[in-house]
This record gives sequence, structure tokens and C-alpha cells, in this order.
Amino acid sequence: MLALQAYESQVCPLCGMHTSTCHDEESVTSLYRTGRVEVCFATQMRNRAIQEFESSGTVPDDMRGAVTTTLTPRPPAT
Repeated sequence: MLALQAYESQVCPLCGMHTSTCHDEESVTSLYRTGRVEVCFATQMRNRAIQEFESSGTVPDDMRGAVTTTLTPRPPAT
């Protein structure tokens, strides 16, 4: 656990880069020209599932923010 904690303390929770890079503006601007917005469609699908669950009216208040999701695979094409 100590090794994991040491590793995670150096990883930015927002971008996943090493903090010595992403928390240094000069370093980032020397490495990257610009940013690009992309969509993670798996997260979008998970967000929709959570929204549907929360809008069902059956979610206790202490459960909000503690819900996780899984993606249901489609059956193999035949």
C-alpha cells in the first residue's frame, strides 16, 4: 500500500500526468501546443444510467455519490 500511495501522490487526479509536469505551466506549454476536447462514450453511457437511476425517485439521500455502474455487453453477433 505504501508504494501505491507514493505513486498516487505524484499523479494528478485531473489529467493523470506526473505532477512535476502538469503543475508546471512552462513545462506543459513547452510540451503541448493546445488542448483538444474528446468524449468518452463509455462515461456518457454510465452518466445516463446514473441519471435514470437518480430520477427514478427511489434513491435514498445517503446513496447519492456512492453509486457505481457497469456496462452491459451486447450479445455476440451471429
